[in-house]
Amino acid sequence: MEELIERYKAASAGEATTDGCGRHNRMDPKHETTVLQQEINLLQKGLRYIYGNRANEHMNVDELNALERYLEIWMYNTRSAKMQIMAQEIQALKSKELRSGLVLTL
Repeated sequence: MEELIERYKAASAGEATTDGCGRHNRMDPKHETTVLQQEINLLQKGLRYIYGNRANEHMNVDELNALERYLEIWMYNTRSAKMQIMAQEIQALKSKELRSGLVLTL
């Protein structure tokens, strides 16, 4: 969820416009709502497609490309979280090993 919020903030900052005085104006709330609703619909359609409800859902190439980008981001984040957890566990084992006086070599 935090990743989605960060992506939203990054996208919102990228779509902000500046007026003549150099101030940043946010996107029109109605337009922003429409864009977010389209993104939600695409993700829901992709989930239905992935889980086998292909008879009712036909995705075009653009939708499949967008879904592929989201999946790549999710896989990257999942792998990163996994690597962090594994590194923490390795560090905890090394600390435990040093405290117990045993030294194991890998």
